[in-house]
Amino acid sequence: MDPLKPFAGLIRTLWKSTTPSTTQKDALASASTTRVEEAQSETAAALEETTLRAQIRARLKRIGLNDPRLAREMFVETVLTSELGENLSRDPVFTDMVKRLAEHIAADDRLGDRLHSLLRSLAEEPPPV
Repeated sequence: MDPLKPFAGLIRTLWKSTTPSTTQKDALASASTTRVEEAQSETAAALEETTLRAQIRARLKRIGLNDPRLAREMFVETVLTSELGENLSRDPVFTDMVKRLAEHIAADDRLGDRLHSLLRSLAEEPPPV
């Protein structure tokens, strides 16, 4: 599921509440367009999730799971660049942000253990055919 979808829906609702009323025909056309956009968004989200899993799996193959800190940092970096764009990795403060987020995850034992378990499962998953 796309984590930004609820925000997009909220923005769409707020925008609709501030714009003047439309005719019923326009409203039906808008609803139809919204359904198509939602379907496209869901399809794109599923593709992004598959791509993200593949990226994480490939990086895990290279770095392994022997160093949990490095695995957490790789996970955070991969998710952030996937969600916010590759250009983010060029920002000088990006590395520090990744390290801080990974440290926050590690600070919560349950969360850190859960992430490591998920990464282990992902690394052991057979690649898609």
